[in-house]
Amino acid sequence: MAWDAFLPSLSSIAARCAGRLVSHHWAQLDECLSETWAEALAAECLLLEEAQLLSPHTFEFAAEGGRVQYQHPGRRFVDLEAPRVTPAVAARAPGLAHFAAVAAGSFTRRLQEAAPSLQLRPEVQVKLQLTCGSSGCAPCHYDTSETAPGRQVTWLLYLGDWKEEYGAELVLQPFLDSEVKISPLFNRGILFLSDRLLHYTLPPTREGATFGRWLLTIWLEGDSVDAPLGQRWPPLLQRTLAPAIYSKVFLSSLERSMPPGPALDALKAAQEEEITSLESDETFGEMLPDLREAALDAIASNRKRKSSGMGKEVLMKLELLEAQDLCLATLEGHERLEYAKGRKDAGGRYFKRGWFQAALERYSLTAEMLTHRDDIKDNSLWSQAQEVKSACELNAAACLLKLEKWRDVEAVCNAILRTNPANEKALFRRGKALLALGEADRAEKDLKKVLEVNAGNSEAKHLLQQARKESKGTKRERNVYAAMLQSE
Repeated sequence: MAWDAFLPSLSSIAARCAGRLVSHHWAQLDECLSETWAEALAAECLLLEEAQLLSPHTFEFAAEGGRVQYQHPGRRFVDLEAPRVTPAVAARAPGLAHFAAVAAGSFTRRLQEAAPSLQLRPEVQVKLQLTCGSSGCAPCHYDTSETAPGRQVTWLLYLGDWKEEYGAELVLQPFLDSEVKISPLFNRGILFLSDRLLHYTLPPTREGATFGRWLLTIWLEGDSVDAPLGQRWPPLLQRTLAPAIYSKVFLSSLERSMPPGPALDALKAAQEEEITSLESDETFGEMLPDLREAALDAIASNRKRKSSGMGKEVLMKLELLEAQDLCLATLEGHERLEYAKGRKDAGGRYFKRGWFQAALERYSLTAEMLTHRDDIKDNSLWSQAQEVKSACELNAAACLLKLEKWRDVEAVCNAILRTNPANEKALFRRGKALLALGEADRAEKDLKKVLEVNAGNSEAKHLLQQARKESKGTKRERNVYAAMLQSE
């Protein structure tokens, strides 16, 4: 068969999936390859199985007396890309070998042209997998990992004769969003971003457990692994927190993926240890209850929508009839103060994790809520409110420094210093911003005042030396320029 004849169709595949892959992070392509191409590859899968050229899936686990190798009874595979592919495999399955050697790389180039933000590299890894029985499903995992840090895109191509009633669905779980279930039908392609799509497979139904499931997996390397790509939650943080947020799913999918025994017990113990470590972590522990609730709400909402027949996309036009600012208009003084304290604490958590824009929004909202409120000013809450408001204004200046919005830092600190001219933090942060703006003379004055308030501020001392050095240079430049004008 002239395998090169199928290469031009790869441009169509890339064009069909690129937009959705970038915007939604996954795409489904039914009739992914031409029928002739897909059937030829599927026939070669059976030839490889008949020739017993598939290797068992093995891994090691810790046990008493050392490490033990485990051979999974329901999973076999064969590597297809060079240099892993063997001569025997290439001879028995020339189409699959050609797909790995030429077609996968060609598709990568086409996809990079269609979605340049992915920054794909030429490297690809191609594996043919056969899973059998009820325990041949895959547990929860990300394809980007410590052992495969460069995986950017995963392309799954189903080549088995499968029916939807057999089950064994693939589940894609976007972070804190609705899950997506996909049946592994023949010639169906699924592409997703490897670094941010948690996924696993469900076991087949009773009849389906007697059929094998053929899966051609292509991993594409890229330079935008862990890039934000418009997401609020960085992919690395997603992969870190997912085992604790989806702890029940992680453990249940692990139990379904292999028969009971020492290997399963060891993997479950390791998984439970990771979950416990995240729950007890000082940074992450306080986040997990809210994140778990958000994840459960998303899954429950999706299931409710499906059960009520709301599966189709509906476009609606909404008209805003009335808007109320509940925080500023309806809360009593003590309620507003407690809510403001909560927003301030939330800003602190965001700041610690490096989410400075989100922290700035919380601090700014809190300061606004406590400004010129008669119901607070006329009672005993006034001093508490002013303390919270002042702290939020200073913290907002700290966020703006991190965001390198120097003039905004100056403006915020100016407002603070009008009512409290000796505020050490406001003087220091304005001085730091002025120094970044190249206004060394003004920065020097602020930093001197900082040291008058607190002579032990070592960072102010360091910045003052820098300001004096830059100020002298600026003065010399001014003198030279003045002398030039006088000589004229």
